[in-house]
Amino acid sequence: MTKNEVLQLLSNNNEYVSGEYISKQLGVSRVSVNKAVSALKREGYVIDSVTNKGYMLLSKPDRISEMEIKPLLKTKTIGKDVLYFDTIDSTNNYIKNNYDRLSDGTVVISDSQTKGRGRLGRSFVSDKGVGIYLSVLIKPEIIDHISSLTAMTAVCLCNAIEEVTGVRPSIKWTNDIIMNNKKVCGILTEMGVEGETGKIQYVVIGIGINVNQNEEDFPKELKDIAGSIKMGCGKNTNRASLCACLLKELDTMYSDLYSNQRLYLDKYKNDCLNIGKRILVMKTKEGIEAQALGINEDFSLLVKYSDGITESIKSGEVSIRGLMGYS
Repeated sequence: MTKNEVLQLLSNNNEYVSGEYISKQLGVSRVSVNKAVSALKREGYVIDSVTNKGYMLLSKPDRISEMEIKPLLKTKTIGKDVLYFDTIDSTNNYIKNNYDRLSDGTVVISDSQTKGRGRLGRSFVSDKGVGIYLSVLIKPEIIDHISSLTAMTAVCLCNAIEEVTGVRPSIKWTNDIIMNNKKVCGILTEMGVEGETGKIQYVVIGIGINVNQNEEDFPKELKDIAGSIKMGCGKNTNRASLCACLLKELDTMYSDLYSNQRLYLDKYKNDCLNIGKRILVMKTKEGIEAQALGINEDFSLLVKYSDGITESIKSGEVSIRGLMGYS
């Protein structure tokens, strides 16, 4: 833990901190402090060392790690326990395979995934060092509509991205976060139910965010639909800060799950870019043309077909594709 503690001390000071002060504060030897500083430098932290003055942290690498995220977390439930991985097959899979020994609100974060997944079995490219890939475990006693939870999570993402970058993205119904007409984030919510009793065993909210990718980082087949926050706002975003902000938003949302859905519904309606647009409802391979009229109380999409018939589309029933471009 010495390395983490040294980093936190240096992060909390905008001036040189003496090795003697650090050793006294942490109750370790000067040699241990020197080793910790050397280890931090090897990991990409730029630390200036001056005789008789001590150490000053000049810059941090863009890392998704306990050292970077934990000091920023001030949450009640979501993120109270966080597991970090350099790489993993799927953060959602990890929680589903281990939910019985994990506490409510546990978060699993990985710097990359080898088998990242989206809705309808689609793969989600999860490259190392440029994105945020995390899953949140919640254990609610009841949940009326899992689609509402997904939609509320989308609002949390818009809130967090706006807070960190100053740019608010849009939502393509039901769970894609859009900037500059390209998808920068997807959400996959999965639930486990006990067969005999119908009791909810777990709900996993999986989130994949393209943060600092450039256009050339995406495979050719995704270049027209996939983007990143960097491409959307024109600058790099600190992943640890965005991650901590998102977990704060999710923590608030979890507290509001049964009492304050109206706030999220109103924001969702404002953020949803499908409203008023001509869309294709993909019930068939070719799709059925319709007009997106609005969002219902349960976050379903109200559409009107050319024959005048209206229908409420629920998440998971169909895919929605715009007639003009991705959205």
